[in-house]
Amino acid sequence: MRSNFLSGQPRLRHILPWALWGLAAIIGLPMAISQAGIGSSPAIVEPHVALLSSMRTDHRLHISKIFVQPGQRVKAGEVLVQMDTTELDADLAIAQAKLAYVEILAGWKQITMLDDRTRTSHELATTAERAAIDVARIIAEAERDRSELAQLETNLDLEQKLVSDQLASADRLKAMKLQKAALAKKVQEYRAAVNQARKSASGSTKRLGEWRQDKNGAKDPEPASTTTQTLQSDLRAAAGTLQRQELARLDRLRAYYQIRAPFDGRVGDILAHVGELSADPASPVVTVVQEQSQTAIAYLRQDGARKIHLGDLVKLVPRDLSGPPLKGRVTALAPSMTEMPVRFRRMPNLVEFGRNVYVALDAPVDLPGQAYDAVFNRPSGGGK
Repeated sequence: MRSNFLSGQPRLRHILPWALWGLAAIIGLPMAISQAGIGSSPAIVEPHVALLSSMRTDHRLHISKIFVQPGQRVKAGEVLVQMDTTELDADLAIAQAKLAYVEILAGWKQITMLDDRTRTSHELATTAERAAIDVARIIAEAERDRSELAQLETNLDLEQKLVSDQLASADRLKAMKLQKAALAKKVQEYRAAVNQARKSASGSTKRLGEWRQDKNGAKDPEPASTTTQTLQSDLRAAAGTLQRQELARLDRLRAYYQIRAPFDGRVGDILAHVGELSADPASPVVTVVQEQSQTAIAYLRQDGARKIHLGDLVKLVPRDLSGPPLKGRVTALAPSMTEMPVRFRRMPNLVEFGRNVYVALDAPVDLPGQAYDAVFNRPSGGGK
C-alpha cells in the first residue's frame, strides 16, 4: 500500500528525500557541535582607540596647529596637535633673564672677593651689574609685551568675527586695533633698546676687566690663598641653581604642549579646532585607532558562559567567510553581566544580557571591529 501511495504522489516522492536529509541535519548538527566544542558565541576583534587630550598645566592651552586629518595614517610619537606656547615662551624668557642676572651677580661677587680694596673696582662692578639688570629687565618686558600682542591679535580676530556677525560693537573693535598698533610699535622699538642696553653692559664689563688686568700698567696680584679660590669656585657653582632648575622645568613642560600618537594607527575623529581653548584633560582633542589588534571579545549568554574556563582554545570564523579563521585562547571572563551589542541580538529591539569573554589572539589581525563566530574547545590536557 505504501508503494502504491507514493507512486500516486510523484511530487511527494520527489520532496520526501530532501525532507529526511533536513531532519537529519537538524538532529545531527547540534550533536556534532556539542561533541566538537564546549560552546559558541558571536565575537568581535576589539579595536584599540586612544582618546588624546592636552595635559593640565598652569597656562591656558589654545590649539595652535592641527597637523593631521581624519583617516590619516600616523606613526608612534608623531606630533598630531600643537598647543600655543606664547605664555610658556614668555616665562622662559623671564627665567633666562633672571638666570643671566644671577650669574652676573655671582661674577660680580667673585670679583669683589678677589679685590675689594679700591672704590674704583666697586664702582665699576656696580655699573656692570646695573647694566646687566637693565638688559634682563628690558628683555623680560619685551617678551611680556610680545605675549600680550599675540593674545591681542587672537582676541582681535575673534572680535572681528563677532562684528561681522553683528554680535558686537564696532567701537570696541576700533579700540582694540588702536591698542594693537600702539603695542606693535612698542614691541618694534624694543630691539633698539635691547641692543643699546647690551652694548652698555658689554662696555661696563670690558672696562672692569681691563681695570682688573692692568691697573696703572701692572697686573693685579694672584689670589692670596687656596681657600679664597675654593670659595670662589663654590660660589660660581651655586649661583643660579634655582633658576636652572626652573628653566629645566619649563623645558620639560614643552612636552605637554604637543599631542603625539601613542602607537601606529590612523586618525579617527578630530574634536577641536585651531584657536579653541583646550584646558580640560577630560575632553579629547583627537582620537587614534590602532590598525591591528590582538584581542577579541566574545559575547556569551549566561548559560554558555558557565562552561568556559580560562585557557580554553578559541576559533574565530569570520561571519562573512572573508578569510581564514583566527585562533586564540581565553584570558579573562567579565565579573558581571553586560548588555549584548545590538548587532548580536536575536531581535534588535529586544535587550539581551550576557557575559564578555576576552580572547588573546595568536597573531595580530587587521580590520578591528569585524564580526566573528567563536567556537570554544577545552585544551587536550584539560587544564584551565
